[in-house]
Amino acid sequence: MYHKVSKIKLNRRQGHRKALLKNLVRSFLDAGQICSTRAKISACRPFAEKVITLIKNGDLASIRKLVSIFNDREYVKKVSDKLASMYKDRNGGYTRVIKAGVRRGDGAPISIIQLV
Repeated sequence: MYHKVSKIKLNRRQGHRKALLKNLVRSFLDAGQICSTRAKISACRPFAEKVITLIKNGDLASIRKLVSIFNDREYVKKVSDKLASMYKDRNGGYTRVIKAGVRRGDGAPISIIQLV
C-alpha cells in the first residue's frame, strides 16, 4: 500500500533520481516549459515550486541553498534575476501542468509543465 509516500521513486536509485530532477528543473527554468512523461513531471513539480520560492526570497541563505543544489553560481544569478521580479507578488502556484496525450512509440502518458 502507498500510504504516506512522500515522493515518486521513478524506478531509479536515489542518486539517479536526484540528478534527473535537478536536470529537469534546470531545463524547465531555462526554457519556461518542458514536455516529458506524466510521472517525471509529477515528481518535478514540487521541487520546481520549492526552487522558485527560494529564488523569490533572494536572501543569502536562499542563494547558498540554490548554489548547493545546482553547483553553478552564474546559473543561479541568471535565473534569479529573471524569475525574482516575475513572481515577487505571487504567493505560490508558479507552475501549470497540462496533459498532452500519449507518446507515439510506447504509449506513455505525456504532460507539459509551464511557468505561469
